[in-house]
Amino acid sequence: MNIVIADDEEIILKWMKKNIEALSPEHHVIEACINGMQVLNCCLNHQVDVLFTDIRMPIMDGMELLKKLNQNHVLPYTVVLSAYDDFSYARDCLKLGVSEFLLKSEITKDELEACLQTAKERIRNQGAAETKQSSPAREMEKVLLQCFKEPDYISRDILKQVWNTCWEIKGSYAVIIFRDTDRISNQEQLKEILPFAFQEEKRVLYWLPKSEREILVLTEMNHDNPQKLTEKIYETVASFGGSNMYVSSSDTGKTVDELETLYQHSQEVLTYQLFYRHIGGLNYETMKNRISHIEAGMEAKFEKLELLINSRAWSSIVEEMEAIFDYAGKMEPDVSCIRRLFLNTLLNLYWSHLEEADRRVFSIDKIIEVTHCTDIGQLETKVLTQAEEILRVLIGKQKKYSEAVFLIMQYMEERYADSITLDELANHVHMNRSYISHLFKKETGRNINTYLLELRMEKAKILLKNSNHNIQDICCQIGIPDSAYFSKVFKKYSGMTPIEFRRISNEN
Repeated sequence: MNIVIADDEEIILKWMKKNIEALSPEHHVIEACINGMQVLNCCLNHQVDVLFTDIRMPIMDGMELLKKLNQNHVLPYTVVLSAYDDFSYARDCLKLGVSEFLLKSEITKDELEACLQTAKERIRNQGAAETKQSSPAREMEKVLLQCFKEPDYISRDILKQVWNTCWEIKGSYAVIIFRDTDRISNQEQLKEILPFAFQEEKRVLYWLPKSEREILVLTEMNHDNPQKLTEKIYETVASFGGSNMYVSSSDTGKTVDELETLYQHSQEVLTYQLFYRHIGGLNYETMKNRISHIEAGMEAKFEKLELLINSRAWSSIVEEMEAIFDYAGKMEPDVSCIRRLFLNTLLNLYWSHLEEADRRVFSIDKIIEVTHCTDIGQLETKVLTQAEEILRVLIGKQKKYSEAVFLIMQYMEERYADSITLDELANHVHMNRSYISHLFKKETGRNINTYLLELRMEKAKILLKNSNHNIQDICCQIGIPDSAYFSKVFKKYSGMTPIEFRRISNEN
């Protein structure tokens, strides 16, 4: 028998190993572990018949170890080495499959011998029962489930070895995910009715229950149309009451090396379905084709939104966003794409149009939260909430100024990289240059040149934070081609040189 002992006391490990191996030449202590993680790795990579383990260990304690061993279906005959005050764990240990308890203070050679004899008889009886029930398909399912649930705890070599000896699918296969809106109430019923979805009842499939809400199935594909087969599976499940089920299928593959990619594809489809609440059957290729046909339309709508922002048409922006969400709800574009485009829109409002003092009121983390939204309703709520809060500030500032001053500020916002003259601004608003200078100073508290210089310094900060452009390039981009003058003004404005500002921004 292969035996593993685990305890964080070295003297106990040595004593146990010596006495166990002295009892019989059939007793092989293959590992003496000081924490639960070592035991788990050993059980995942070796055949372990008997485990003696302490409860209190570093890194991973005995209770967590038992849960992991059960999850991976590698729990051996387990004996807990317990102190008196550990007996409070007894009920939980029994639920997790522990066979015996031994008090550390009362362990003797006779106790060990009796314990190992019981283990030997139990293992012999289980082996006889499992021989009747075992099959290559069950062995394949066991390893696949372990691979999907705990990928870090299974060797790729072991997966390939089992695949080469137990894999029964002759042609191509696909990964299908079944996900209920709540929990799958009767997984055994689903397993029984699933063959009715297939054209051939003898089609090979592997059944992998991942959780109460999610089941994975690897199925033989033959020459099926993946989308039609996925729809047929959903219709079969729905006939038996599973109408709230998401059925997500991958592309097809033939080798073990494609398994991870196919699983990722089916997960992408599930994410897409959950995001748009798209109950039913959907295949990866169908999803990708649908997305590619609407990319141009999405880009055009966001270009229009960007034009509204750049022209400071604040009152029209939320309405345009709502129109985009209506379009997305009907057309269902790529999930990561729509989240990214709305994030860029909010960041444009935040960095390019809010003044530094106003930005302090807003949390950039809240804006970035839109990338974590799991459905379109949640995304719409977060995006519109953030946009309305920013626009409320911008509209409030807009109302503070007369139309002429606002038009001058807007003109400088759009052309700050150019050489702007007072005459040019006067012509833009059709007023006398002396009058607009007086009016601008009266309403903003700053003269036009000072305001323009501050605007350029704010734009420089953004470029220093968010780009790798050198100082000379940034000077040209903000309309101050003289780098020495720019550095002097920037230090006066921000209290540090451009290089210092960039370094501190990167550190933060």
